[in-house]
Amino acid sequence: MSDRIGELQRSVKRATAAAVGFLCLLIIWLVSPQWRTDTLDALPQWGNILIWFVPLVLAALAWYFVMIDTHNLFDRMFFRQRERVDSFIRDQLTSPCRGTSCDRAKRGIPGNEERGLMNLFYTFIPADDTEREHTFAYWTEYFITVNLSVFSILGVIVASTYVAIAYYYDATVKIGHSGFIAVVLIAVLSNLARFVVKRRLMHPAEAQTKRILTDDRGELVHKLPNYRYGCGECPLGSSDLS
Repeated sequence: MSDRIGELQRSVKRATAAAVGFLCLLIIWLVSPQWRTDTLDALPQWGNILIWFVPLVLAALAWYFVMIDTHNLFDRMFFRQRERVDSFIRDQLTSPCRGTSCDRAKRGIPGNEERGLMNLFYTFIPADDTEREHTFAYWTEYFITVNLSVFSILGVIVASTYVAIAYYYDATVKIGHSGFIAVVLIAVLSNLARFVVKRRLMHPAEAQTKRILTDDRGELVHKLPNYRYGCGECPLGSSDLS
């Protein structure tokens, strides 16, 4: 599983790095429409500096995307899709508890049980599970769109700020600049893509928990008390739910 998670993270970071680089080029084009010709004309003068400067920039960017999982951070801060899916899984796994007369079960799932219940869920998911493959594919797509959504919105903020300031000092500056339109379009498409992709995230969890509650219900009932707190006298053991 760790290999698949590593593959997911690498895919997200590669796609994000490419998208952020493209957004930066669009903003440079917006700020300096002549940057391409100016760069080529100036190359003989500062080409030697590039030999040292570019590797440092690339190394800094590589360190940033390797060490910091922005997709997880952005999801926790803004979108909370992983929290919703995990909450659904925990609610489904504990549904047998709510079918008993246990008052403690009716109080919900305390925070110190959340990780344990997710661990319980993974004990029922085999390595070759089809829905497991779907899960990795959907979450990879989702996390890419999460990064694109946030970074493209930041790009719109930067581009809008520049256009506003430039227009203040020079009324000839137009909001219809192709670079600005491209940045806005990328932001719109990225957020639309995130909305479409996030709707698929729940499908594997629904299929997996349904299978557990149907095919592995007896084993689930047997294991549940071991993954919850204060269940020494769990009524599931004497119930007919298994």
